[in-house]
Amino acid sequence: MEDSPDSRELICHLLQSAGLQVETADNGKDGLEKALKHKPDLLLLDLEMPVLNGFGVIKQLRASAYNKPIVAITAHNTLQDRDRCQDAGFDGLISKPFNQEGLVRVLKEHLSNI
Repeated sequence: MEDSPDSRELICHLLQSAGLQVETADNGKDGLEKALKHKPDLLLLDLEMPVLNGFGVIKQLRASAYNKPIVAITAHNTLQDRDRCQDAGFDGLISKPFNQEGLVRVLKEHLSNI
């Protein structure tokens, strides 16, 4: 789930090119509903999505016993941001800007652990 339609399309293309199956959401509320319904193997959540941000989504997912990997994606990359993500229950963090190789590597590492 990514807040910008252009970024969402790019990320989707990069992941599909790497052989991953992708479903997107326009906002956090939509993403939360899709995640609860479809139970994907991994979620990539932008922290600044409209309607419901990534922290709101993960809070509700973890409260519903969703225990699969959830990776944050954000333009913020301070130690405080990383700590806040870890404290919220994220399994990893990808900082923007990123490259395809790094993005796919991080996601596949989390997928190999399930």
